[in-house]
Amino acid sequence: MTICSKANLAAELGISRARVSQYVADGLPVRSDGKLDREEALRWIAKSHYQRYGGDHGARRARDLIADGYAGGHEPDDRLRYALKPDGSTEYYRHDRDGRRVVVRREEQWQRLGFASAEAWDNWLRGHPGRAYR
Repeated sequence: MTICSKANLAAELGISRARVSQYVADGLPVRSDGKLDREEALRWIAKSHYQRYGGDHGARRARDLIADGYAGGHEPDDRLRYALKPDGSTEYYRHDRDGRRVVVRREEQWQRLGFASAEAWDNWLRGHPGRAYR
């Protein structure tokens, strides 16, 4: 168990101290001395907060730290990570035991957005010429 201050946790997650205070107000466990159990805090944040578009970077960073084994021992999980590619597609991957990225599947942009086919996506784009989605 690693004990840290709210300021240390904020710095590690790349968020403001005010955001950590918001987590505390939402129920983040705090010790009686006002400090945090770092591993417990990371797991609480990762479990209790989801990543919104343009949103909770602290939760994303907490999930990454846990997945990479920096939260008190590596817990193997089959959670897929993802990477948005420059062409608009998405790659879903895991890391193998050596830390190499193993792509599990790739999803084209039209699939990720819920279109039935690439042709339906192209038709939609033609109907919305001012959109810069490519």
